[in-house]
Amino acid sequence: MDSVDKAFWVIPILGILDVTSTLYMTSLGYHPRVLEIGFFARVSEPSSLVYGFAAAYVVGLFALAYALSHVKSKWLDAQHSADKVVFLLLVVILCILYVGVTAAFAGNLLLPYVADGSVSQPVMSLVLYLSTAFSLGLYIWHDVLGWLRANESKKQTTPTQATRSTGEQRGHSSKSKDK
Repeated sequence: MDSVDKAFWVIPILGILDVTSTLYMTSLGYHPRVLEIGFFARVSEPSSLVYGFAAAYVVGLFALAYALSHVKSKWLDAQHSADKVVFLLLVVILCILYVGVTAAFAGNLLLPYVADGSVSQPVMSLVLYLSTAFSLGLYIWHDVLGWLRANESKKQTTPTQATRSTGEQRGHSSKSKDK
């Protein structure tokens, strides 16, 4: 499991934190829906259906994480150019979801400061989006580039080199074959 797969599976955890922080801020008397901070806050109403929405939201994020991880690991091959385009599309979807849910969770925690006017909501959102995108980019860039360059590294290895290295890995050397 590489860093991209791990980032897929962090999204539902961030969704749970988004739901928890939204419910907590609502219990303190703040209404995240008024300021539209967070994905869950946009659909939640102070009613009996809020827990049903919370469960559907988290289950939806788990299903989406599973689908993205499954497509990447089972259906994509680094040797095909079309699969590299699909992989980049998956990475873009990952970044949008990860940044959005993380900014929603952190924005809910900063809601009291936004409500009293000590922090501007657009500035807070911009800082949260940029810092999350930067940290996610640093976390996954090596594996993304490695996946995209997988075909190039195999082209540089000649068949003779591949056979020689495979034989040496199995414990055979060219000297033992000559004897």
